[in-house]
Amino acid sequence: MKNFKSPRKSLGGIDAETTAGLIAAAADVALVIDRKGVIKDIAFGSDELSREVDGDWAGQSWLETVTSDSRPKIEALLRDATSNAGTGLRWRQLNPPRRAAPAFP
Repeated sequence: MKNFKSPRKSLGGIDAETTAGLIAAAADVALVIDRKGVIKDIAFGSDELSREVDGDWAGQSWLETVTSDSRPKIEALLRDATSNAGTGLRWRQLNPPRRAAPAFP
């Protein structure tokens, strides 16, 4: 991953609502998660995708929102995020269940 060279200078004036809109537009699913792995907020890149998700994830443990094969990946992400202060994280494919079909990546 390559980060911005000067994010404070180039993005520092963006308010929370604009930032949230940018994140939602750039991701299929974006989660705000606390240090304990509990989902505090969620955004979807499309209405169609939000309808596919089974239930409201806000307030749930992130581990409870994915299939069993994704749980070790989340544990590793949470461990890496707290030990590396978010630097050097690598992406992982996670599979949340869907309402009427097999899990999706």
